[in-house]
Amino acid sequence: MNESESLWSTGERKLLEEGIIPSPNSIECARTALGDYMQRLASNQPHVAEVYHENSKLSPFSTLEVPMDGRKLAEVRTWFFQTAYNMREDEIETRHEADFRSRVDRLPEPLASLLTPFTAPGPAADLLYSVDLLLLHQAKVYRLVATTQKLWVEREVAPTEWVALRAALPALPANCPLERTPLLFLIGCAWRYMLVYGPRGYRYTLFDAGRLLSLLESQAAKARCGLFLMQEFYDSRLDRFLYAEGVERSTLAVLALSGGQP
Repeated sequence: MNESESLWSTGERKLLEEGIIPSPNSIECARTALGDYMQRLASNQPHVAEVYHENSKLSPFSTLEVPMDGRKLAEVRTWFFQTAYNMREDEIETRHEADFRSRVDRLPEPLASLLTPFTAPGPAADLLYSVDLLLLHQAKVYRLVATTQKLWVEREVAPTEWVALRAALPALPANCPLERTPLLFLIGCAWRYMLVYGPRGYRYTLFDAGRLLSLLESQAAKARCGLFLMQEFYDSRLDRFLYAEGVERSTLAVLALSGGQP
């Protein structure tokens, strides 16, 4: 058991999607700072991160066919939104629904305002093809199901986990009441773009993450609430908390909501 595994409770998972565990990429990327430095000096092979960056470059001589008009991506994205996590409503027992899902329109303001743009098909929802948007609110971690009002309960936070969660977020102000502060997590899922664009999908994912942050900040301004962006956090600990394996699904940014929330 590694360090991050010891920080979180091992309760029942309610995930809509499991990553590849262990990921071959995450094993290769598990290096130390000293090891990286020594490898650059002594190895004839480039660092795996350099290989990944090089592989994502577009070349007119590449054998990889990269569609330029966006039609293939639109088809794949539409298929993904219409099929992934699309539960049959006639199989759901209403009396148990609160155990595994909620709705955006049941959230208090300004949370509902922040997430509403993603509940219908359009440019905002398209950003959630490669970036999952997770919400921590009232001791539950929800995943927003793009183009719908649905919030899937990924997990519940045990009382003993708050101290470890704060320790995973060193940029969070010390006077911030974590248990009462809604958090938004941006989880990069580059493999979805890679279905269409190959390794270059990694870059598209980062572009979408930036656009998503900009849109959330704009929505927060309209709702007159503050968003505190955290780009510094202990990745492996936070990924473990969110049940992400760190490569196919990896935390890119964290936002803390302030102002107007109960």
